[in-house]
Amino acid sequence: MLFGASSGARSATASIGAVQEAAQSTVPVIGYTVPYAVSRIVMAIAGLGMLLVMK
Repeated sequence: MLFGASSGARSATASIGAVQEAAQSTVPVIGYTVPYAVSRIVMAIAGLGMLLVMK
């Protein structure tokens, strides 16, 4: 689950497939979902913030 969480936090969709294959299980996906969603929101807000600062 930890490898799934780190894949989600880095928004690396391809890596979750490799983690599932190495673990021979779909359990790492449980740790993938929340960090993926949070990282996408943080990246969107940070990108907007950088545009406002650079303006």
